[in-house]
Amino acid sequence: KDHEAAQRYFEEGLEIARRIDHPLEVAACLNNLGEVARQRGNLEAAQAHHRASRRLREEIGNRIGVTYSDNNLGDVLTAQGDFDAAYQHYRQAVRLALEVDAVPAAVYILAGVARWHAQRRDWEHAAHLLGAVQTSADARDVKDRIEALLKTLSAHVAAPQLQAWLERGAARSLKDWAESL
Repeated sequence: KDHEAAQRYFEEGLEIARRIDHPLEVAACLNNLGEVARQRGNLEAAQAHHRASRRLREEIGNRIGVTYSDNNLGDVLTAQGDFDAAYQHYRQAVRLALEVDAVPAAVYILAGVARWHAQRRDWEHAAHLLGAVQTSADARDVKDRIEALLKTLSAHVAAPQLQAWLERGAARSLKDWAESL
């Protein structure tokens, strides 16, 4: 990926959005700059951009945007090893996503929470959440996340145990899982 070109593009967009006083686009550009910074490994800049984007989205009442910002902050904080803070952002994100009936976003976020559990070597919880995500009609949007996590779990958990955990997770609704976080 051409991160430098993407960064220039989003910086130019941010300048224009600020000039025409379009806070929704300012927040979107800040979010995208945060993602570019995260992909480049500049986690401090990523966190700063995502926090600024979240603050602005909250100010203008963009609830779905706040959901994405919280999810992105969770990803950055996880990469930084701040698992507790990351978990709180994921928790807020998935609950708000379901509140605003953004089920595909909730599925995506829960797949991220499953990955978070796997990074902490909590295979059982990762499998439970993955089971719930897999059975959702909206799982097609997170197919790559699901496949990568299944590969990781399969390398650490015996197949019969993994299958049992996946089934246990699938038996609960996304809303139940979100409320249990």
